[in-house]
Amino acid sequence: MSRTITALVLAIFYSPAWAGNFATCILDKLPGAANQPTHGAVFQVCTKEYPTRYIEVEKGSGRGLFGFKDGASCIMKKARETPYELSAMQIGFACRCLYDAPQFEKQMCAY
Repeated sequence: MSRTITALVLAIFYSPAWAGNFATCILDKLPGAANQPTHGAVFQVCTKEYPTRYIEVEKGSGRGLFGFKDGASCIMKKARETPYELSAMQIGFACRCLYDAPQFEKQMCAY
């Protein structure tokens, strides 16, 4: 019974990250990328899975009780050990998309 309740609580609070979108795919697969071929492969995989990329990702949708408090906190954690600069920059964009507060309701991350 206790495990069921714990699983339910985690599902509620982690649902944005589990929902799956281009930004979460980038944050899952891109950290640690050391070169352009790796960077390109991650983008190929994530784009194949989420062809609209950031168009359908709502800004701040990763925020929650157990998420990062803001994009900067996410960047410090996720991009810290990513030597390929372009990958680190893309991680930064995904972090800002998911964890920075939106400027208005239903703001999307696409630029």
